[in-house]
Amino acid sequence: MENWEFYREGINGGSLVTPLSSDRPLQQVTVEDIGAFTLMVLSEPGRWTGRSVDLAGDELSMAETALVFARVTQRPVAVRQVSWDDLREQQGEEVYVMNRWFESTGYHADLNWLRQVNPQMVTLENYLRRHHWQP
Repeated sequence: MENWEFYREGINGGSLVTPLSSDRPLQQVTVEDIGAFTLMVLSEPGRWTGRSVDLAGDELSMAETALVFARVTQRPVAVRQVSWDDLREQQGEEVYVMNRWFESTGYHADLNWLRQVNPQMVTLENYLRRHHWQP
């Protein structure tokens, strides 16, 4: 979720610029939740040894994400989809490949299970409020 900080100015200006389809779900996680799970693993190694866990605190489409930004910032925020070619040209091959993967495959964390293990998992809205996105 911290990656949204790079787009704060544009979002505050009313545009969530993305190559992703507006209805494509995107799972997101904050470093706070990564740290909380790391602490759990280090505190109870027997429970976690040999396991792999995908982490996410929220799963929203770009349209839903724009609505969350609008609610928190109290400003209209619209999704503005950029072409894949423009993304590659403006942000490079690595960002292009990563976003293509988000569009075609994406993460598949079990949010219900994660919330059972850690009920404090951070939603995007909670993250934005904690990081002073509101006016």
